[in-house]
Amino acid sequence: QNFPYSIAKLRGVLHTKFVKDFPPHQNGIVQVGREKWIMPEKYSEFAETIYNFEARPDDVFICTLPRSGTTWTQEMIWLICNDLDYEKAKSIPLIQRFPYLEFVTN
Repeated sequence: QNFPYSIAKLRGVLHTKFVKDFPPHQNGIVQVGREKWIMPEKYSEFAETIYNFEARPDDVFICTLPRSGTTWTQEMIWLICNDLDYEKAKSIPLIQRFPYLEFVTN
C-alpha cells in the first residue's frame, strides 16, 4: 500500500529550535502528515516500508522520549527476553538487537 501522508522538510524558526536540542539532525528533519510528526529526513526514504510493516506476535516495541533512559531500557528488555544471556548481548551491537523503526536502512 502506498504511503498516504505528506512529508515536508522542516524549515524556519521551528527548524532552528529543533536542531538546537537535537544537533545530529541539523541537515535533515521532516514533518509527516496532518499532525506534522517530526522525523529524521532519512525517514522519507523508508516511510512506505515502515507504513506497510507487519508486526509479529513476539515483537517488542520500546517507545520513549529523548534522554529518558532508552538505551538502559533496551538493554534490560533484551536481556529479559533472552534469558539474561549477557555474553550474547556483548557480542551483538545494541542497534542490531534493537533497531530503530524510524531509522530503517534496508
